[in-house]
Amino acid sequence: YTIKHYELRLPSNQFIRIHQNCVVNRAFVQKIQLTHKGPQINLSTGERVIISRRRWPAVKQALLTEPVHSLVDLTKSLSLLRRKFSG
Repeated sequence: YTIKHYELRLPSNQFIRIHQNCVVNRAFVQKIQLTHKGPQINLSTGERVIISRRRWPAVKQALLTEPVHSLVDLTKSLSLLRRKFSG
């Protein structure tokens, strides 16, 4: 089976595809960073996963629609990203 096969069977409110070969559980997302390799997600497991540039707008939008209690670090990260790109 392909990753798309599994992606379609996972609940979209709990999982998000961030790269051609990666689907992550939103509950494990701790932080988003912009690196020289592109946007990256830091997971609570300690892993860091690059977000594809093509999927970045959709990933950002999807993560912003999560409940506020899980967005504290994400909101801070996105605020920092905005400052980086605006000035």
